[in-house]
Amino acid sequence: MTKTALIIGAQDYDPRDGLTPLSCARNDALARGRVLREQCGFGDVRVLAGEGIADSDGRPTKSAIRREIRRLQESLERIDLLVVAFCAHGLTLPVGGADRYYLLPEDAHQHEPD
Repeated sequence: MTKTALIIGAQDYDPRDGLTPLSCARNDALARGRVLREQCGFGDVRVLAGEGIADSDGRPTKSAIRREIRRLQESLERIDLLVVAFCAHGLTLPVGGADRYYLLPEDAHQHEPD
């Protein structure tokens, strides 16, 4: 069994998009990744937090997150353990009489969830 984690720390939001930048999401994501690696025995810990494996500038954008999820879908077996953590903004919108919940990457626009 492989122990894998994807930790997302989005904090550099553009206030013009209606989202307040966060101050601790990147550090929270990096700390969670360290704990999973060093104390919980996770061999593959991917952190999208403004550095590392995301887009060329390291940002946890929608495309970078989707790319990592696709990579995980292709590489994991049914017996493997996957932990996904999201340190960032979330949004609740009413859709068709029910609430829909969205996790917001750094390139999100508050009123255009996708």
